[in-house]
Amino acid sequence: MQNKKIDDTNGYTIGRSMKEMITNKDFVLLFITMNFVNGIYSALPAMLSKLTEPFEDPDLGGYFAIAFLITGILL
Repeated sequence: MQNKKIDDTNGYTIGRSMKEMITNKDFVLLFITMNFVNGIYSALPAMLSKLTEPFEDPDLGGYFAIAFLITGILL
């Protein structure tokens, strides 16, 4: 029996894989869209805290969050 080294990489390297991902327009569109959605998701709590700050009611932030969730589900 011969001991042969099995090549599982099939000639792919990290650089080649990264180049294929960057040149794939669907991947770039998905990457940009997901980062945009992540930015909006991160900005919402900051906006809600500024909106509810004058009212000094800790439960009001929860009501705003529920209203945003329900509206997002319905739209």
